[in-house]
Amino acid sequence: DIPFLSFFDNRMYYFNGMGQVTFQHGARWSTSLGGGGFAVRRRDGLISVDSGVARGDVMYRMSRNQTIGVDYQYMTFQFPRAFGDAHLHGLALAYNARLGRSWQVQLRAGAFRIETLGQRVVDVDPLVAEITGVRQAAEVSYSKNILPQGQASVTRMFRRGSLDFNAAIGPVPGNGLLLTSNQISGGMGYSHNLNRRSSVGLRANYVEIRGVGFVAGKMELYSGGGFFSYRFTKTLQLNAQVDRRVSQLNQARSIGVNGTRLSVGVMWSPSSLPISLW
Repeated sequence: DIPFLSFFDNRMYYFNGMGQVTFQHGARWSTSLGGGGFAVRRRDGLISVDSGVARGDVMYRMSRNQTIGVDYQYMTFQFPRAFGDAHLHGLALAYNARLGRSWQVQLRAGAFRIETLGQRVVDVDPLVAEITGVRQAAEVSYSKNILPQGQASVTRMFRRGSLDFNAAIGPVPGNGLLLTSNQISGGMGYSHNLNRRSSVGLRANYVEIRGVGFVAGKMELYSGGGFFSYRFTKTLQLNAQVDRRVSQLNQARSIGVNGTRLSVGVMWSPSSLPISLW
């Protein structure tokens, strides 16, 4: 996952690689196997993460416009600057459908079994505390959790644009403050090609993550913005984007960080039409 949920705007380095192969067994059945991983290196005392992913699925095409299937995922989160890790096994059912020429629906629902190893602070026995003077200590703890996972998206295609709605729930490796977390997200967006050279769009999103295991806490992120792109030549285009972010971290007390970002850049793309940034 791209680490866009960082609470502070500190520097980070992100590396990602994925691969997948699909086998077609006749006109209706197909299977896929894939894997990869990513690494995030954060500065200023925030916790970095290394992750590995392996997945597979079996899909069955019920008709020309409908497909059902089942998929399995294994993920592991390792935290180089903190003691502990997480191992996740997920199973889900999937359904994809195209309704007429304009609507597309994608649904996925299942669960993850999460095993976390970490440290937590506990109160020392009063007798031991009187002798040693130590009131609290860290202990190694292990926990298991079963959490839901799911995704839903609805897309409406127009002659020059598209409107989409999406929602998802599932585990993420955290944001440098929170470690292994459960994420709930939802959003909507619209993109429109003004002509063969330019396009515009709007986007709004909500994301909430809650710590799973021994690092408790919750973070909420509201974001929205718009973009404009203009193609100078067949492969070169100008992109301008403005975003507004409002985030809240709730632990012992509430901390909020708000900000606005304006970015302008030049992008090379082999596409014959301007590329939507969302």
